[in-house]
Amino acid sequence: MTGPRGQTREQIAQTALRLFAERGFGATSLQDIANEMGFTKPALYYYFRSKDDLLEALAAPALDRLECLAEVIGRHSATPAARRGLLAELLDLYLEHRAVMTVFIGDRAALAHPAIAVRSKQANTQFHEWLAGPGAEFAARTRAVAAIAAIRSCVVAFPDTPDDELRAPVLDAARAALGIRPGHIMQLLADK
Repeated sequence: MTGPRGQTREQIAQTALRLFAERGFGATSLQDIANEMGFTKPALYYYFRSKDDLLEALAAPALDRLECLAEVIGRHSATPAARRGLLAELLDLYLEHRAVMTVFIGDRAALAHPAIAVRSKQANTQFHEWLAGPGAEFAARTRAVAAIAAIRSCVVAFPDTPDDELRAPVLDAARAALGIRPGHIMQLLADK
């Protein structure tokens, strides 16, 4: 949304994101956000119907991309190169939406929000199943969960580490969890 209303809505969202990160979703009220913005609480209702509406607006871009990625992988075979590609795409998504993801991963109240929890769980279940393979044994399913957890956890655990420094070690950890070797040129050629 552009224009003054869109700019104000974005400023409110960024203020809320900062407060959710500092205090937690459950401990931050709309009044807290209004006070930070220099607004009255009723003025916030012009931009967001509720704190839940605000949380959903913050999560929507990341969840939309997560669901899009889940849809795309469903049309492809899980070759080693494709699996490396999914891990890289997930890392890119988490890095692009690092502030939002940090709130959701670190705050159970935010992650448990019904609209967010359902969307996130569905996409992550698709990733786990695709990475593990159809009818996979428990050990393979565990490795798939561990690979995605490595990405999520590292992005949150090292919030001040620049993306370019974080990228290679995180992808190596995620690939190691799956038992995939790094994408050296000989390995990429062998995958074809």
